[in-house]
Amino acid sequence: MDVIGTFVLVVIMALATMGGIGGGGVVVLLIQRLLYFSLKESIALSGFSIFTCAVTRYIITKDARHPEKKANVALDYGLASVMMPAVLMGSFIGVWFNIMLPEMAIQVILALLLFFLTFQAGTKAMEVYRKENKAAKAKKVTAAGDQSISKKMKHSLKKLSANGSIKMGLANGLKMRGDQSIKRNNAF
Repeated sequence: MDVIGTFVLVVIMALATMGGIGGGGVVVLLIQRLLYFSLKESIALSGFSIFTCAVTRYIITKDARHPEKKANVALDYGLASVMMPAVLMGSFIGVWFNIMLPEMAIQVILALLLFFLTFQAGTKAMEVYRKENKAAKAKKVTAAGDQSISKKMKHSLKKLSANGSIKMGLANGLKMRGDQSIKRNNAF
């Protein structure tokens, strides 16, 4: 079971790292269930596996260029320097809770955190979904409006052409205004 658990853990961590999510919540459960570690040991191993994946991803992408700005690297070092104090403080608080609290309290806290983050992600997903649908509907209305204006213009031109007040000479390079033609100013 250890070989299967290790293989599954490596695959899950590789997928999580490629997706950019870390995978800590999933890894804790996998280590607990497949490798039979306690909750506190699983949390420590999860932190180490996330650290290993982060270092590996950094080594692979450190020279990668930004897809739109070729002069810039893909990694945003400014964002990392802003986030690091909060990440380190969260790590210290998490380690302190892991040492001080019993396993049941940690499981309850982690479950509540997981429910909160799931709710927050679902709310954000619905907000983005509604915003994208609203933009798509607005685009359809604009396109339909453009088509109806185009149809109205064609209908008006046909009416005027039938009356003989506009002659269509655009194919010959002429602009027509009423019955009078004006040649393009190609001499200048």
